[in-house]
Amino acid sequence: MATIDKLLLALASKKMDCLVLEPGRRPCLRQAGTDHEVTKAPLDGPVIDRLLREVSPPGEDPDTQEKDRWEFDYAVDGKVFRFFGLRGPSGWLASVTHDPKAKADPPAPPNPDLFAPSAANEAPEPKEPSTEAPEATAEPAATGPRLVNGPLSSAPPPRDLWPTPSGSPPSLVEKGTPPEAARAEAAGDAAAATASAPTAQAPEEKPLGPRPVPDPPAKPDPPAKPAPPPKPSVAAEPAVPKPAPTREPEKNAPAEKAPEPTPAAARRSDYVVGDVRSLLVEVVGRGASDLHLSAGQAPRIRIDGQLVMLDGYQPPGTERLEGMLRDVTPDASWQQLEEHGDTEFAFELEGRGRFRVHLFRDRRGIGAAFRLVPPEIFSLEELGLPEVTKGLTALDDGLILIAGTASSGRTTTLVSLIEEINRHRTAHIVTLEEPVEFIFRSGRSLISQRQIGLDTETYEDALRAALRKDPDVIVVGELRTPETASLVVETADTGHLMLSTVHASSATSAVDRLIDQAPPAEQSRMRRMLASSLRAVLHQTLLRRRGGGRVAAYEILLITRPIADLIRNQRTSEIPAAIEQGQKLGMVRRDESLFRLVHMGLVDPREAYQAAADKAAFSTRLKRLEQEPENEGDSTDGAEG
Repeated sequence: MATIDKLLLALASKKMDCLVLEPGRRPCLRQAGTDHEVTKAPLDGPVIDRLLREVSPPGEDPDTQEKDRWEFDYAVDGKVFRFFGLRGPSGWLASVTHDPKAKADPPAPPNPDLFAPSAANEAPEPKEPSTEAPEATAEPAATGPRLVNGPLSSAPPPRDLWPTPSGSPPSLVEKGTPPEAARAEAAGDAAAATASAPTAQAPEEKPLGPRPVPDPPAKPDPPAKPAPPPKPSVAAEPAVPKPAPTREPEKNAPAEKAPEPTPAAARRSDYVVGDVRSLLVEVVGRGASDLHLSAGQAPRIRIDGQLVMLDGYQPPGTERLEGMLRDVTPDASWQQLEEHGDTEFAFELEGRGRFRVHLFRDRRGIGAAFRLVPPEIFSLEELGLPEVTKGLTALDDGLILIAGTASSGRTTTLVSLIEEINRHRTAHIVTLEEPVEFIFRSGRSLISQRQIGLDTETYEDALRAALRKDPDVIVVGELRTPETASLVVETADTGHLMLSTVHASSATSAVDRLIDQAPPAEQSRMRRMLASSLRAVLHQTLLRRRGGGRVAAYEILLITRPIADLIRNQRTSEIPAAIEQGQKLGMVRRDESLFRLVHMGLVDPREAYQAAADKAAFSTRLKRLEQEPENEGDSTDGAEG
């Protein structure tokens, strides 16, 4: 029985999605994007290689794999498991899934000669275990000796995007399992693994022992040993006082220093990426949000808004990068890239996550940007949105806009609003996206998701067809063109609730952007339609949270009758003042939201100052906030004196 068999049987019995083995992390069983860790110590690369070597097919092992991908099937107790491995600088990452429909082949009868004891005086018999040992370890059904995990690395696992829930993970050790065996599986018994190594070498030493021939040359060796000791001692004395010989080898130092970069950390710098999946694993494991690839440039990831270069990877050339990206790109998207120079699609990495991919061509060649789609949909409370936003999801008609700059989390907020409707309303929700990022499951509502370019040609065609689907809510991923914006505003006037996103630096600029996109002759008409159909604008700005992560500052504009008159009469410049006057109705100014985050200690004051709209007034408030602790300390000291 292989070491990993208990985890595989637990994967099948508890109907989990997959088992993940990743260097530097604890092994975990994943279900619906949630990880349940099953050991107390993380696994390192050599331990994972040892586990894979135990269950790999005959003639295959981690060291013989030429490609960065490795797939094979393994059967235990009549159940078939699919192993999918990706090679990285730290070793193999393995994702294991169970196929309940597949049937295992009957196990081959064990070879009686393989485990038969051999006599010590016969030379040919000890050679047989050494040549057939790999077959015994690779045969899953063989009843050979049980192998135990080797020493596990004590390095802390990287921050995971999918935290373990507060509830206790499912128990994976059966009741009949002795406690000692359970500890060996959970912590990795180092003694058992090291003890198994010399037993494999014992048969090779036995034939050399009884031979009388090597004994005579061993006797003259002892008298030769005392001779060398005086030589190093004499040679060591003149080597110290002579500075010249020490300087001369420095000129030839390059030849002597060449073997220094032999450790694993140094060899990592020469790691050539052959599969983009290994880089996506780094994105998930290090808690990053984006991966950027460019020909001739080292891979870069974005962590908490900062672009970080990935150490240990050789920059991919144009041909290699194009081959890596072609491997994960659908044929239709690749054709669009060849014709138009860029394309977008969604890619799902088995057992790890879903990514929105943008491919493009520039002067270097091909490039790519991968955006990790969060594995779960956050609630409005988790996003920090005020209570007034829940009331917006109960509207029957009108337009709700989510505004912000690039990478500000607009899609995350849009998805949370859709999920709020899905949980509390019985409605038909039609989404039009390019591409489909979040995968919804219909709750109280029925959700139909259509992808532009795959299920329909354009947003305009999809919007016209959506009205024939008896929708209650229509979601448009982004208002990119004047035609799309005009159709969305018109549809909001037909008695449907419309939700969409738009690139804008503030709530006021989002309104101006829709008006300015229209042709000059149509702008007055666009103002009238917006004044009657627009219900709210949620603008958000992402900032770095103290201690790691991101937090959003919101600006909320609710369209009241006075604000609708400002839009209709070309007085949108007065909207910021109207937001401040409407705070009792639930409106929020961005600077007020930023100041609240600073006051709560979530955001650094300097970063909040950079995002403020009125920097002079915001700086004055920050100075007052800094003086408050000093004033409190002075009054306390005076009372004590």
